[in-house]
Amino acid sequence: GGRAVIQRNIAYLTALQTGERLPGDGEMSAFYDASHVDNVENVQASAYTVRRAVTADLPAVEAFVVAHWGSARQVINGELVEPAAFSCFVAQRAEELIGLASFRVEGATCQLLLLNSLEPGLGMGRRLVDAVADAARGAGCRRMTVVTTNDNLPALRFYQRYGFVIHAVRPNALAAARRLKPEIPAVGVDDIPLRDEIELELKLA
Repeated sequence: GGRAVIQRNIAYLTALQTGERLPGDGEMSAFYDASHVDNVENVQASAYTVRRAVTADLPAVEAFVVAHWGSARQVINGELVEPAAFSCFVAQRAEELIGLASFRVEGATCQLLLLNSLEPGLGMGRRLVDAVADAARGAGCRRMTVVTTNDNLPALRFYQRYGFVIHAVRPNALAAARRLKPEIPAVGVDDIPLRDEIELELKLA
């Protein structure tokens, strides 16, 4: 019945995710219906790891930043920074980099410099921020901050749902940022004029 199918699916996926022998391997494989094939393919496609970046990752991290942010340098709160030069966590599937979080620790504050997830819906952004938050707490930080722009409504939604609160708004900050990085466009997400920086804060302790 339906309950038996659900139980078989759960057992199958649990074994797959933990690396154990799969129920239905070999002589029992015919016992499973086509839904198992879809489940297995979905799990295999979505499986990825989040880990601390090491020195050998630097070329891939730099290439990722340039490919998805247009430049190795970003302007954050009036400062020109290179996110790849700081501590990072990466999300990886096989040999492919599919997510990145860059951060730095200054005293009791951890600043999230860059967060990028290439595949929405997998919880990747949350896992990356979780990893940064854990590292920040381990370094004695009491707060985490992140800066985004007025056009980036998806980021504002994500961070506030995570638990960040708006800490500061810097009107027309992008005018000054363009003096440091002239290639910053005038228009951003959804054709919203790109003008202001918005800083959000998450209490860690």
